[in-house]
Amino acid sequence: MKSFSAGLFRLSPPLVSVILTVACAVDFKEFESGEAPPGWRVLGPGGGGAQFEPTVSPHDPNHVFIRCDMTGAYVTRDGGRSWRMFNLRGVVRDFEFDPHDPDTVYASNSSLYRSEDGGSSWNLVYPDTSDVVGEDMSGDHAGQRFLTSSGAPGGQIVRVRVDPQDGRVLYMGRCPGSSGGDGCAILVSRDRGASWAELGTVPGRTVHALFPPGWEGTSGRLTVFTDSTAVRIGPSGEPIEALETPGDGGILAADGGRGADGTRRYYILTAVRRAGGQLTGGVFRSNDGGENWREANGPLFSLLTEDAPTPVFETLAVSERHPDTAYLSCRSCPTLEVGAWQRRSGVLRTTSAGEAWEWKLEVGGGEVLSANFSGGWLRERLGWLSNPTFLGVGPNNPDVCYGTDSGRTFHTLDGGATWRQLISEDGPQGARSRGMDVTTTYGVHFDPFDANHLFVTYTDIGLFRSRTGGRTWEHAVAGIPRQWRNTCYWLVFDPAVRGRIWSVWSNVHDLPRPKMHRSGNLVNNRRQGGAAVSGDGGRWWELLSVGVLEDGDYVNGLPWSSVLTHITLDVESPVDSRVLYVTEYGRGVYKSTDGGRTWSLKDRGLGENRQAWRTVLLPSGRLILLVARGGIEGQGYIDGGLYESDDGAETWRPMAMPDGTNAPN
Repeated sequence: MKSFSAGLFRLSPPLVSVILTVACAVDFKEFESGEAPPGWRVLGPGGGGAQFEPTVSPHDPNHVFIRCDMTGAYVTRDGGRSWRMFNLRGVVRDFEFDPHDPDTVYASNSSLYRSEDGGSSWNLVYPDTSDVVGEDMSGDHAGQRFLTSSGAPGGQIVRVRVDPQDGRVLYMGRCPGSSGGDGCAILVSRDRGASWAELGTVPGRTVHALFPPGWEGTSGRLTVFTDSTAVRIGPSGEPIEALETPGDGGILAADGGRGADGTRRYYILTAVRRAGGQLTGGVFRSNDGGENWREANGPLFSLLTEDAPTPVFETLAVSERHPDTAYLSCRSCPTLEVGAWQRRSGVLRTTSAGEAWEWKLEVGGGEVLSANFSGGWLRERLGWLSNPTFLGVGPNNPDVCYGTDSGRTFHTLDGGATWRQLISEDGPQGARSRGMDVTTTYGVHFDPFDANHLFVTYTDIGLFRSRTGGRTWEHAVAGIPRQWRNTCYWLVFDPAVRGRIWSVWSNVHDLPRPKMHRSGNLVNNRRQGGAAVSGDGGRWWELLSVGVLEDGDYVNGLPWSSVLTHITLDVESPVDSRVLYVTEYGRGVYKSTDGGRTWSLKDRGLGENRQAWRTVLLPSGRLILLVARGGIEGQGYIDGGLYESDDGAETWRPMAMPDGTNAPN
């Protein structure tokens, strides 16, 4: 989704009127990541974008790490009541607690980091800091890597493991990631990451699980599960022994546990297939180190007839010290109701190593059928709820399980009897973030008539307003069509009329990032959005006029397929016939001279690129327009630019920019 994980922050009194952005040199040996400057705290409703990789400490079930789909990572020391965001320069792929030291934890992305204070500060472990000569951040999705004098390979470190018998021994799986190719390198360090040796390359594009020799209790062999195979690797890398695994749809997830009695179990999840009227795949279990496998689907398939939809599972997770307990996420599990098959999603749990499974969170049609989920504002206002994309189980407490989905983190502390979201605190005055905000903040907008009344324009979650000076927040989308609500890009208050606000919306989020030009969402048949006005301070929104399509263009109004990214009010215009300008990403600038009742396109003088992003109206009456660099569907990239108009947008002329500049921002 987005490239930076950001929320809204507030500086406690005394208020400051100017905030300086300072470019600082980074000490790669040690740096504080994500610590908010003194006096700042996160505001907003919490949640937003997708969250992944919940990892529960084996020493303290209240100590948990989460990462999001941007560069933000999050840690809680109180079981999710509060979270602190930190940043390790790129999207974190894995967290790993040292089983020997409760304060030592590892995190990986293109590099490997270690914290020795529970996640408050981090040291770069791999590559070695003395080897770092620079840094590259490519693409539009935080693709970061360190440049080294030794030419260390790229890719992503997708899995890290500490040997449970020796904390000095670390293993990691480094995979090609977006760079393409197949095959993951497996590396070992026997000195806490000071030096590394490659044990070999195994087939696959990601590593699901690493089981070190100390976990196995075997003589120096490491077991590796990727998305396509399972292998054993000797202490020096050779030979690499392939293990036969069941299923023909690849490995979707792998995990394992070892009990106090010495019991060791592997679990793998494979795609479910239907062949010859029979269902194959699903969950499999091995009790002998991967030599032999048996189905662990319990009765999940036994009641499904040939006309039933094929089940689709997402992921599984095992309690490491209680290997008979596992949780399974189902994206689509058919159940027979009133003679018809209905698709259900949610979470199942086994305490019998897969001999039987029991629904612990059951969702159908967006409704919580099991009636045991406390969903907060996200559930109540947007209706988002699906099966978890990731699960993390307490290593020492099988009743603790964390789940993540496209907008929230949630957990159970009682084995799935009840579940509670962990992104917000909700009360009669609205929602308040717990510190996990995963979205882009486009603007903070203050009511000129009420200092405690403010709005935040967001991607993914639309628009929120606060009537309490930012302490609590309400979703402010009443009257906005559901198709538009994903993103509110901007709003403007009328400084002369209390309660009057104009806003612009779109279902195309994350602009002006280039990836949105590759998504297909900017083609006309997928674009939806428009403008709205409120007369009561944002409690209700009335849609502004949609034009009539004549000869391929919209007349007297805005296209329903608008992607509107900014709105500017001419405060010198008459109060009862306000002049407004909106930027339409792909068409140019629209102008209204009657407060938004009618609109006309003002594109005379604009070049080929019509990706209008922002306008600024100077006190002199001059308009400045920023056109964003980006891709035109199927035509590659096109330069951005600046334009100016001295006649109310009737004509535009390009503004000169410094040589070599093609992407003003």
